[in-house]
Amino acid sequence: MSAETGRAWRVSGVVFDCDGLLLETESRWTLGERATVEAWGGVWAAGFKQQLLGRAVPEAAAVIAAAVGAPPAAVPKIAAALDQSFSDALREHGCDAMPGAIELVHQLRRDGVPVAVASNTRRGQVEEALHAAGLRDAFDVVVSVGDDGDDGHPIAPKPAPEVYLRACALLGVAPAAAIALEDSPTGVEAARRAGLRVVGVPSLPDQALDADVVVPSLATLSFDAATRELAWEHA
Repeated sequence: MSAETGRAWRVSGVVFDCDGLLLETESRWTLGERATVEAWGGVWAAGFKQQLLGRAVPEAAAVIAAAVGAPPAAVPKIAAALDQSFSDALREHGCDAMPGAIELVHQLRRDGVPVAVASNTRRGQVEEALHAAGLRDAFDVVVSVGDDGDDGHPIAPKPAPEVYLRACALLGVAPAAAIALEDSPTGVEAARRAGLRVVGVPSLPDQALDADVVVPSLATLSFDAATRELAWEHA
């Protein structure tokens, strides 16, 4: 496809979100979130997931604390419980790549496009999940919230742009020449603030994303080595 069709962009690098976009870990997070809510005396409601999607653990813990009526001082304990519950769910159930993810990553790597992961999940869990899905060594760069940034301070969570800026810097690609793939409003905001073009791939039904392009699956994306364009079948 050519860029003139409005269904392809020239690209120098691609940055993948992890949970719910690259890997089907959102169901594991849901297990951990539900267990944490119920352990703190709350009642899990399906709609509550929308409030937690894409948030870093400390922010999700604050949302849970407010929902269950826990004081702000309890947020660190809730965060620790959520972190552990997710790790337990990941170890018990493992995780798979999302449809089209492995094929797209391998195609980009084969054609010489630098690829990175930029995640709101801490590094140990990201690496564990990538390993479980068979993608541990597939990326040039992995950036996680809490990693050291250029200034030596921990990288701030999305919707701050730091994870995307750091990923692009480590890839040696200008943000304007890179494309972010995201599944949550929080992640889309982070990528756009960093200056990347954004393809949204919703991980929840009827999830609205303010991305430049929204597609139903990574399987609809392909890379043309001749034109150096990332193209999509549906928008």
